[in-house]
Amino acid sequence: RRNHKVCRRIITASREEAKRQRILKIFATVLLGVSEVCMSDKPTVSICICSYNHARYLPQTIDSVLTQTYQDFELIIVDDGSKDNSHEVLSDYQQRYPDKIRYVWHANHANRGISVSCNLAVSLAQGGLFAWLGSDDYWFPEKLAKQVRFFDEHPEVGMLHTSALTLDANGTLFPVSNVHDAIDTQPLAAMVLSNPVVASTAMMPTRLFAELGAFDENLVFSDWELWIRIAAQYPIGFLAEPSCAYRVHGQNVSISSKADII
Repeated sequence: RRNHKVCRRIITASREEAKRQRILKIFATVLLGVSEVCMSDKPTVSICICSYNHARYLPQTIDSVLTQTYQDFELIIVDDGSKDNSHEVLSDYQQRYPDKIRYVWHANHANRGISVSCNLAVSLAQGGLFAWLGSDDYWFPEKLAKQVRFFDEHPEVGMLHTSALTLDANGTLFPVSNVHDAIDTQPLAAMVLSNPVVASTAMMPTRLFAELGAFDENLVFSDWELWIRIAAQYPIGFLAEPSCAYRVHGQNVSISSKADII
């Protein structure tokens, strides 16, 4: 009888332990799920638009981002002290798309310049990849999807850019010259001689800002200087298919040189 009682205690204890283990397993699963959800809150791509007096172009520019086939992104828009109705346009977009758009400006709506504005966007970026779009340019729908796929396949690359179609004041698109896909493993010499990168086509790992530094706010062509720093350390990728329309008119504020468009 005594042995029987001992056995019953052992069985009861085993059942209680099994029950406790099941509860712990469920609890751990819930915690893991919460952790994964929290980790996924950060977007894959951070997109920067810096704008100055481009209110009439902004709807087409922003809509080209919002209608991308790839949707895992955040859009950071910095207004650089515009004097037109850009603030009203951008405030309206931010209110309509609060989960996608973060709209910011400098203190007192000051005009600080495009390099300072880009660095503000960089400081706010949460995505693993970083891309730019001129406030008067627009992307084609597959831009993000193709470039994110490229980085998945080529994580060693420090920057990816593409060809671009130029867009004149009348809205006419001009084709690109004969180019082809490439990964340049020794890009520094060519990058120093001329700037082949249309900033609105470029994408890079966000971590490189911490590694190599952000835009030099004392330079005019600060994006070109950043490309050179990247090219000194990493291969540069290029896709021949155009990913954006690059607008050429009398009020461009892009730091990229139009003369060097591929």
